[in-house]
Amino acid sequence: MITPHRILITILLVCIVKFSISQTTILLFLEDFNSPTNSFLLNKGAVGNNIGNNKWIINDEYDGQGVKPNTTSQNITYSGTITSAPYSTYAHIHDSALATPLNNNYNNTVVSDRFLEMSDGLCTQGMTNVKIEFFYLCEGTSTAYGEVYYHTGSGSWTKVGAAKYKDKNKWKFEQISDPAFEGVQNLRFGFRWVNDAAGGSDSIAFGLDDIKVVADYDSITSPVTIDILSVDSIVCPGDNLILSFALSDTLCDGSYHIEMSDASGSFNPPFASWVYNMNYPMTSAVLALTIPFSTPPGICYLFRVNRISPAPFITGTVSACVEVDVCPNVISTTDPPAVTLDSNAVCIYSVIDVPFWSTGVYNPNNIYTAQLSDSSGSFSSPSTLGTLNDNTTYDPALVPAPGMVSGVIPVVPPGCNYYVRVVSSSPYSIGSEWGPFCIQECDIGSNGCANISVCPGDSGLTFSIPVSINTWDSLTTYYPGNTFSVEVLDKMTFSTINNGVLGAVLDTVTSTINLHIPPCDSLVAIGIQTMGFPGGSFYLRIIADSANDMEQTLGCVVNLSVGCPNQVPYDIIPAFPWSTYDDTILCVGDPIFVMVSPYNPSSEFMYFVNGNPIAPNNPPVMLGIYWTSAGMSAIEIQETHIGCSGPISNPFDVYVIEAPQMLIIGPDTSCIYDTLDYWAQFFEATHYNWNTSLGGTLIDTGNNEISILWDSLGTFNIQVDATNKCGFSSSSMTVSVVDERFVNILGDTVGCEGSPFDLFDTNAIGTFLWSIYNDTIWSFAGASLLYSDIFILGSDIVSVELNTPHCGIFYDTVSLDIIPLSTFDLGIDDTIYSGESVVLSVTGGGTYLWHPTGETTSSITVSPTETTVYTIVVEPDSCIDSKTIYVELPEEMFVPNLFFPNGDNPDDQFLKIFGGGLEELDFRIYDRWGELIKHYSGKGASEVSQLEIIYPNNGWDGKFKGVDLNSAVFVYTLKATFMDGREIEQHGNITLIR
Repeated sequence: MITPHRILITILLVCIVKFSISQTTILLFLEDFNSPTNSFLLNKGAVGNNIGNNKWIINDEYDGQGVKPNTTSQNITYSGTITSAPYSTYAHIHDSALATPLNNNYNNTVVSDRFLEMSDGLCTQGMTNVKIEFFYLCEGTSTAYGEVYYHTGSGSWTKVGAAKYKDKNKWKFEQISDPAFEGVQNLRFGFRWVNDAAGGSDSIAFGLDDIKVVADYDSITSPVTIDILSVDSIVCPGDNLILSFALSDTLCDGSYHIEMSDASGSFNPPFASWVYNMNYPMTSAVLALTIPFSTPPGICYLFRVNRISPAPFITGTVSACVEVDVCPNVISTTDPPAVTLDSNAVCIYSVIDVPFWSTGVYNPNNIYTAQLSDSSGSFSSPSTLGTLNDNTTYDPALVPAPGMVSGVIPVVPPGCNYYVRVVSSSPYSIGSEWGPFCIQECDIGSNGCANISVCPGDSGLTFSIPVSINTWDSLTTYYPGNTFSVEVLDKMTFSTINNGVLGAVLDTVTSTINLHIPPCDSLVAIGIQTMGFPGGSFYLRIIADSANDMEQTLGCVVNLSVGCPNQVPYDIIPAFPWSTYDDTILCVGDPIFVMVSPYNPSSEFMYFVNGNPIAPNNPPVMLGIYWTSAGMSAIEIQETHIGCSGPISNPFDVYVIEAPQMLIIGPDTSCIYDTLDYWAQFFEATHYNWNTSLGGTLIDTGNNEISILWDSLGTFNIQVDATNKCGFSSSSMTVSVVDERFVNILGDTVGCEGSPFDLFDTNAIGTFLWSIYNDTIWSFAGASLLYSDIFILGSDIVSVELNTPHCGIFYDTVSLDIIPLSTFDLGIDDTIYSGESVVLSVTGGGTYLWHPTGETTSSITVSPTETTVYTIVVEPDSCIDSKTIYVELPEEMFVPNLFFPNGDNPDDQFLKIFGGGLEELDFRIYDRWGELIKHYSGKGASEVSQLEIIYPNNGWDGKFKGVDLNSAVFVYTLKATFMDGREIEQHGNITLIR
């Protein structure tokens, strides 16, 4: 088995600074316990006795399983929002002696004293108003409670905050400040749980979440600036640029981001960047920055230095212009290929690695080619040994090792005047030559001159490879007792690492060798080093120890690749131990830089973000991953060493948050003495600061929520400032405090029946419900009512309910005295005919006035010549009422269409026609053959003005010439002239029925 060796992945999180210069509140620390790692040490004895079964634990257990009380979920707070509520991970006391540990509980019969403390301190140099804030839960008792402590790096722990944290069955937001927190190098906080076995009923123990430390940094009155003191004026791509910068004052340990603009001076985004760590009390640094080979020529590249973590976040001043010049491309081969260092000539078909150095700038499609001269040393028709697709510049002043083009010695004539060189394709450049060296035909074929690649893992492996002889001729012979052995050689010096350890065989002819590769953790013992450069890469050949020509006892050289990736999952740990906050949180739009430390430079590393692979990196630095949305992401890494893949690492959670965008939500008008709640949108890892100094009394604050008692009339302002590492936002709201608590009915209280009462209220704000005798209700948006129901007599009561917008509901009532008018009666409308008269009279007392006659008596006689409306106005007790009556005179003729002269009813015995106001009438009756049966005509009012016109002998009796006519249909014609001059002609049928 491989001995486990832990390799740590260091995460460097770089936040693009979004703060304005005036931002003063900074977030120094945050722990929400949702990351696999946390910044607190559990159950330490720094304070108290560190005894008892009741211990601190971090998990997300909330179910008491019927044995202990359930923990209150985190969406049940006095006010405020907790990250990842309702059931997020939190630190809490639990009874560790239970077979199955339950949720937030404790054994109240066991004395316990346990402490939870920050593992690393915070620097608050140059900061004021330092506060720790957190959500806590603790029912507890007077003898079972929580405490808070702080430590400044010297002296003892000091208690701070409330005397005892208990009596809270919902999550409570707490904030503690103390001048002792300010201007110290190593501020830490701790939480203690104490219970003295007093017993009692089970209750919820001490629980903590969303712990933050915030401070104010005075960036206005005494800001710290970052200034570039000097910078080279001209530089080539790939060269080192010397830059020095300084802080105007000391700051706590921090990370600084050096940015290089593009050729136009824009830093959005930076063309290149570097990260430098500066520790307290340093204030200056001199750096050598390698200018990227891909930098195009330009006369004004700018540089600046920004402090990126921890807060305060500072954007430095911009440097003077730096010119990036066009530099010549030079390739040189000054070092011999390792295979040429052998005591013998290089075998045909052997691998060869040609080292080279290069300066200048090479295009992305550049190909380095290793060329071999002919046996006379001429490159007029060179052979190609190998190629390398690469645009890297291998400047000996910048990189520790040269570039390397790998290839194979082709079949060429043996000789000792061979040279090698490296050329580039884009741009084309010819490198210097190295040589001479010898090439020969070798008798032994090692594995058929084919490369060998293995992954031994933790158990090793064994396999056979061929050993061939007489590759070029049959003159070489091997004596009895000859041993063919596997020789492993160093790729840099060509020195022997071991001989025969991996395999050997006693033979004189073509055979095979069992190649045995030990497990990865046993390779170092035989000189095979897989770490470092070029870890895991070696040369291998088969050699003989007894032959007739010792020049032929060395076989062709092949590559041996032994892949040994880390066999234990990596742990990813924070890059900056002084700030866990900066190690776990990034901003939307920010890049991430990830480095494995230590790492094997011979390996490639594949990163996974939320399970999605990112292209391999070597060296293992992942950057350019810009987070586009907020949330938690898991980063994993997998090492591949020379084609052999190791296990995927343990996940590291990165919390991506947004810069806060504040908008206060809550009522903009309050009733006097009301307590109202206001809140702002919740952003994770964000500190909220509420300002209520301009009005109202603060009742409670809970992170992003606040409760205010408005105890003064007027217009006031509330403001919230929100700060996280991604930015700062502020919002304010104007609140009007009003008094709407009064309602008073005014208007008429005495009135006449049937007339409206005008009622109104002096307060016109709100919705009014008016009611009469509690059985009739109106709803009005305004404050007035026109009350017009009719009652015969007596009085009425009207009440009003005022529902105010902000102050609730209020009431008032009023009594109304009603003067009755409903007893006055004029009777019903009447109909008369011209010449007739009718008596009109009214009952009830008072004075009278008739219209249009002008008479003032209670009754009058009228004989209208046309239909007339008569009105009487009655005035009893200052109330005026009026009534009208219609007297109608018909002005049309009516002739019945049925006639029954059968003697059973005297009224039916004669045919009658009806009309009035006639001047002249002509009426004729015909049978169906047109013979005139009856005729009547008359002139003058005396003859034709009656309602009924009666013919001679009482009208037509249904006879003709004295004989009763049988049932039949008769036709009549009628012509009439009315007294007003109108004339009509009318005809129709009359049915006679016997």
